[in-house]
Amino acid sequence: MFFTCIVCNAQTDYYWSGGKKIWLDTDSTQMIVKFDNEQNLRSFIFSVSSATKLPVQTSLVLVRQESKSDSEMFQKLNTEKSIVSKTFASKYHNSEIPFYVTGDILLQPQKGVTVENIMNKFVIDGQITKKWIGGSVAVWLNNWDNVMDIANAIYESGMVEWCHPDFATIIERTTSDPMFNQQYYLKNTGHSGGTRGIDINAEPAWAITTSSTNIRVAVIDDGVENHEDLNGRVLQGFTPLNPTGFGTPTTQNVPGVTIGHGQACAGIIAASHNTTGITGVAPNIQIVPINIFHTWQFDFNQNRWVSIETAQNIADAIEFAWDPSRGNADVISNSWSYGTVNSNLIPNAEMPFQLLLEHCFYLQGGKIVFIMKKNASGSGKKY
Repeated sequence: MFFTCIVCNAQTDYYWSGGKKIWLDTDSTQMIVKFDNEQNLRSFIFSVSSATKLPVQTSLVLVRQESKSDSEMFQKLNTEKSIVSKTFASKYHNSEIPFYVTGDILLQPQKGVTVENIMNKFVIDGQITKKWIGGSVAVWLNNWDNVMDIANAIYESGMVEWCHPDFATIIERTTSDPMFNQQYYLKNTGHSGGTRGIDINAEPAWAITTSSTNIRVAVIDDGVENHEDLNGRVLQGFTPLNPTGFGTPTTQNVPGVTIGHGQACAGIIAASHNTTGITGVAPNIQIVPINIFHTWQFDFNQNRWVSIETAQNIADAIEFAWDPSRGNADVISNSWSYGTVNSNLIPNAEMPFQLLLEHCFYLQGGKIVFIMKKNASGSGKKY
């Protein structure tokens, strides 16, 4: 379905999430460019040293301005016939946290309102690219100049529960040591000066049951593979950026980054009760691995390797986890965050977390449990 847009071209520097305006600063040193196909994208990257492919499904390239000649190159992009759309990158206000639009708008219509009603009212030049089971929708816009304006106008119309641009930004794994003082949380005998008995009472629970093979826990992290202490209980999972990744850890060699956080989390959850490694809380359950840290790239502003994901990809990961025909998880474990510990600079994305809340009670009858690990320092929003 295609539409034509009549929304004004006014420049905006915010979007709506959680009923609040999230302010952004334009980053005129970086430009996001979409190409018509992967071949032209690769040719461009090969010829332009300051260009990097963004790790998203669509053919997006991030072009950095490193010199005056790069600024002139930004102007030359106007004549490149293989470019479909382009726009400057943004950062969250007063921060170095990137905000890269993808060209999609994500929205949830109010009850009684169809996405076609909304699209016809705003006469949008684009197409519906995805519909989620709970009613959320992704709409691709052909003209990126109006992404923020259109998303804001739709939200402010009252026709939606929420609406914001899809965007890619940095995600982080929440640091966790699988041994953590010899697993005091299972049986606390006063470890490191702690209070004896303050633990999760695992032993009394194990006297009742050590869990069931009918229970599935989805681990949304940097991947899980089978291990002798998981005893063949790792199922085929999901990797949003790789259709044949199936939730296993990335094979990419990332300088200074150790892959294995998801494996550690899976061990804490489900390691067998044997003479190997650690003791899992639920040693008989099955693990559904979901890898949202598949692709890493170097961030020149922060001078480090980072993993970037879109709100859509995270939403797809959550939907795969609970979907009875795919992950069919009873529990969804998350030990990751957006790329900041400053609670005032948290990238807001209504899409993935509203999707999660909907599905906790959709089809599953409220049986899903969502585990969120709070940042140890007490600041920031960690999932």
